[in-house]
Amino acid sequence: MIIDINTRVLRPADEYELIESPSIAARIEPGLASVPTDMRCMLTPPVYYSLENGIADNRAINDALLTSAAKRPGWRMFGLAEPKYGDAATAEIERLGSLGAAGVVWSPRAQGIFGNDHSLAQLCIHADKCGLVSMIRSAPYSVNEGLWRLWALAKQCPGVPLVLIGAFESWENIQFVREHQGGGENLFYDLSLLSESWDLDALVGSLGSDRLLFGSGGLDLVERTLDIVERSDLAAPARDAILSGNAAGLLA
Repeated sequence: MIIDINTRVLRPADEYELIESPSIAARIEPGLASVPTDMRCMLTPPVYYSLENGIADNRAINDALLTSAAKRPGWRMFGLAEPKYGDAATAEIERLGSLGAAGVVWSPRAQGIFGNDHSLAQLCIHADKCGLVSMIRSAPYSVNEGLWRLWALAKQCPGVPLVLIGAFESWENIQFVREHQGGGENLFYDLSLLSESWDLDALVGSLGSDRLLFGSGGLDLVERTLDIVERSDLAAPARDAILSGNAAGLLA
């Protein structure tokens, strides 16, 4: 069994396409039919989405992900909560926790905050208290989502696990993570957008396998990411940990 901790449901050709939130429910299902049957997916939201109707659109996206995940045994979802909505965002986190969500995805560059903002740290801590894992997008070269900002965020959330997604798209990020053995002990990383198996081998050689998670980053990237793991020189225990064991432990 493979656990994909970051199966982004919509990954348009234009990364910056603003997806109309009310349309997301209808657009999710067609792509899910191609997912391998031996995989448990944690559905994650698109990066950019409309909020014309405020918090109602935020809830609509979460409800669409919850509905799709509920149709498939073992699947769960990571929702979203817009920090700018303040108390309403806090209430949405609590609602997600009550409905069995796996966690929350934060997108600092899309949500208009810096990744090390104190308000984001407080929301991550609150999510953890609600039984939700926080995943933060880490786009290379983003002023909002630079690794140094997200490592500073982790220091504000001692004991709270944070999963950085998409960080390994950049060779420079890979080397930085290797040099510093992954940063704080509460930091985890998915494999989305990683390019080569030898980079995975090097990462495991530096920080071990315990904080690396299989995450594709999109329905069209599942096979590509799986191929990188299969072509690596990892021993079976490390490979199994990355493909499922680490995620299972984090989401327990």
